[in-house]
Amino acid sequence: MHPTTATRRGALGLLAVSSFGLTACGANSKASDSSDPAGSAAAPAASKAPEADSASDGGGARDSSASDGGGAGTTSGTPSSTGADPIATAEVPITRPGDPDATMTASLLALTRSGDTLEATYEYTLHATTDGDSGRIDSLHEFNGATKFRPFLIDQKNLNKHVAVDEVSTASTELVLNPEKAKRGQWVFGAPPADVTAMDVVLWTGEPLVKQVPIR
Repeated sequence: MHPTTATRRGALGLLAVSSFGLTACGANSKASDSSDPAGSAAAPAASKAPEADSASDGGGARDSSASDGGGAGTTSGTPSSTGADPIATAEVPITRPGDPDATMTASLLALTRSGDTLEATYEYTLHATTDGDSGRIDSLHEFNGATKFRPFLIDQKNLNKHVAVDEVSTASTELVLNPEKAKRGQWVFGAPPADVTAMDVVLWTGEPLVKQVPIR
């Protein structure tokens, strides 16, 4: 279920501050960057895309291209559990109480422009090895350990980082996973300028950036 129109409008102000210069997310970036970017200034032309980001932003110490997937565990073009061909996919370790060997498949299915926002459609599949702790609900955020997972996009043309806005992202507010059942959700970001036609995308904490994903 998508958030209501009223909720989207109420959160548009947050989208304006969800994009900020890459100088805010270099080697000295703090975990608070994703939640309080308002004080960040646009990066100078000489700035480079970050090689590593804090866990709260989704993290990512390596880069990979959308065409070859790059990096161990990341591939592209493998059909998802619901039949769509993902742009990129990776099986990642997760934190699941009572199930130390659990993993999750994270796939990026689409990156779409809609007015002043971008919507990234992801698909997640939990691979549980035990029942885990009784009575718990498997929510996406809990799988990232002590920090809340928030994906981000990189605009290489303007050297800006766009962090997902939780309040209008169904993957943040509604997604509950069941073992071996694929679930889709959308992450919403502030859109880059109209002349930006591709963005780098993070799949999960510590995974390579998927480089230059086309915007539809």
